[in-house]
Amino acid sequence: MRAVRPADLLVLVLAVGLVGWSYIHFWQTEQAASLEIWVDGRHQASLPLIEARTLEVEGSIGTSRIALAPGRARFLDSPCESKRCVHTGWIDQGGMVAACLPNRISLHLQGRDRRYDAINL
Repeated sequence: MRAVRPADLLVLVLAVGLVGWSYIHFWQTEQAASLEIWVDGRHQASLPLIEARTLEVEGSIGTSRIALAPGRARFLDSPCESKRCVHTGWIDQGGMVAACLPNRISLHLQGRDRRYDAINL
C-alpha cells in the first residue's frame, strides 16, 4: 500500500472544505418574513410574520384556523376529513407551502431568498 502524500491530504482538505461551504451557502435555513394566503387560486392576503396570532380563513367547504408565530405558520384546524394540512405542522422557511386541498386554501411563506431542497447533477 502507498503512503499518503501531502498532495493527497491537500485534495482531501479542499473537498471537505467545499462540501462545508456548499452546505452553508445553499442549504442554510432562512426564517420566513411574510405569509401569503391563497383561497381558490386567488391571493387573499399578505401578512408579516412578526407576532403570534390566530386567523380564520373561509374556504370552499368551511373555515380553516391558521396560527402565525414569528417566522412561521401552520394550519390549526380545517374542515377536511384527512387533516393532512394540520399534520403538516409548522412551515418556517421562505418558499415552503402548506395547503388544504379540499378547502382550497394554501399558505406560502416568503423570504429574502428561495432555498434549494435538493440539487441534482
